[in-house]
Amino acid sequence: MKAHSKLGIISEKQYQEEIESLINKKQYLDAFLAIHEYIFQYDSKPVEQFKKIFAASDQNSQVYKLSRSLEPKSKEEGEKSIKFINELAKQNLKHGHVLDVFLANIYGSQKNYPVAFSYFDRALSHNPFMASAYIDFAQLLSENYETYLAWQCLEAVKDFMPSYNRLKFTKEMEERMKRLNPDFF
Repeated sequence: MKAHSKLGIISEKQYQEEIESLINKKQYLDAFLAIHEYIFQYDSKPVEQFKKIFAASDQNSQVYKLSRSLEPKSKEEGEKSIKFINELAKQNLKHGHVLDVFLANIYGSQKNYPVAFSYFDRALSHNPFMASAYIDFAQLLSENYETYLAWQCLEAVKDFMPSYNRLKFTKEMEERMKRLNPDFF
């Protein structure tokens, strides 16, 4: 399975099969990333598959370390997370592009917008159907007064995944963009 089908978005069933296959092969880190890609695309959490991965992984595994590094509480923790995730990215992971989304969000939380933007761009060029990544990207673009690009990100999600749950929470961001840039709208 490729990150995205040449015909378009891959199905939830295809993701489920891919995740199960990776779990059966004991490729837990890649399965963990595939689950996140699935979540980014469908906003649905395959809880049972998460349980399988964590049950099979020990507390010192890359999966546990990665899960603990995704929401750093300080700049120092963020730097450690970035270093760890970059080390993981050196592995030949089928779903390694998901690491780019994680890095983008960490850099964004540190207000390092140019680097965050480049990671979002990289991730979305690999799989342009990760709706959650578009929404996170739009948030950072909006914070950086890149209204046109932020709006395009939200419109992209509305086009290919109009029922995506997180779109409900973008109304405030859209209103803010309209208020700050009335000539654009």
